[in-house]
Amino acid sequence: MDDEEFCVPDDVLEEASAAKYQMVPTKSKLRYQKELEIFTQWQTEIKGKDESSISARLAWCNERIAWDEQWNSVIFSDESRFCLGMHDGRRRVRRLRGERRNFAFSIERPVARTVGVMVWGAICFGSRSRLVFIQGNLTAIRYVQEVLRPVVVPYFRRVNNALFQQDNARPHIAYCVSRDFLDDSQVDLLPWPPRSPDLSPIEHVWDLMGRRLTNLHNPPLTLAALRHEIQVAWDSVPQDEINHLIRNMPRRVRECIGSRGGPTHY
Repeated sequence: MDDEEFCVPDDVLEEASAAKYQMVPTKSKLRYQKELEIFTQWQTEIKGKDESSISARLAWCNERIAWDEQWNSVIFSDESRFCLGMHDGRRRVRRLRGERRNFAFSIERPVARTVGVMVWGAICFGSRSRLVFIQGNLTAIRYVQEVLRPVVVPYFRRVNNALFQQDNARPHIAYCVSRDFLDDSQVDLLPWPPRSPDLSPIEHVWDLMGRRLTNLHNPPLTLAALRHEIQVAWDSVPQDEINHLIRNMPRRVRECIGSRGGPTHY
């Protein structure tokens, strides 16, 4: 990759003796960066966090700092969208070791809609749900009819001492619809802090699937072909990988506490 495609913040260049750095050839620059322990890594994607969400994240983690095997009974769920003909949008940046959470190396997640497929899925230690394909906008009523009633409730009843996790998207938290249905179905919810995708291991599963789709030699050209490849990607995620992600929940919690509720590297 060409040198000009990388982003190097001004403060890093200053600490690396920018004047000397800019006077040497490209190969010497790369050698100099290695000596200074400046590494090329993926730029971190974040969602904006205000003071209230940071406080809520910190409080949530402090309440669960002693959890260990309890995470094995949590069903983590989420929706994700996979698009046709789209690059994953990630960029390489050079940064010093330990600076992954520096906002200078982060980009905000785009929210514009593109042609693609939305899916819902859930994972737990030792198992996963079936994948649900969602056409159009997901409303609270459709969430109950297409996800909670046919998939979540039966899955929940198969897991001992289960807790169901979902984020705070509007269809999930609508009272008199989805929340009332979960209460009536005796599905116990795990409270979830706002703006905290980095605390959910299923986000890593979506990332694994996205990388597989991005690296296909023959990328899908139609929505039907994309749905097929998404299902293959979901089925191909090793259960051992899912178990490993869930076993690492205590580390996520500790890291969030260490950053005082701020972003983690996950």
